[in-house]
Amino acid sequence: MALSENEVKALRNKRGLIKGQITRLVTFLDDFERKEPKDYIYLETKVEQSVQKCENFDNIQFEIETNTDEPNLEKEYTDRFNFEDKCIYKC
Repeated sequence: MALSENEVKALRNKRGLIKGQITRLVTFLDDFERKEPKDYIYLETKVEQSVQKCENFDNIQFEIETNTDEPNLEKEYTDRFNFEDKCIYKC
């Protein structure tokens, strides 16, 4: 069953929250490179959390893509590719 426009909007809001969390993680990693002493246990925790966030993003993005009309799919695919680049290359 297709989701309503309000349900898709709610998913987009959740996706936005995850994007923000990953952006903060990227900032953390940039700062971590410069900090001394390094707290590798905390770093490991942050990386584990980022894996979960990326999985959550993937699940939400899939729901959005499967409930988006064809003319709007390109934007959704672009959002996915941009986010995956951030997750893979920055994290």
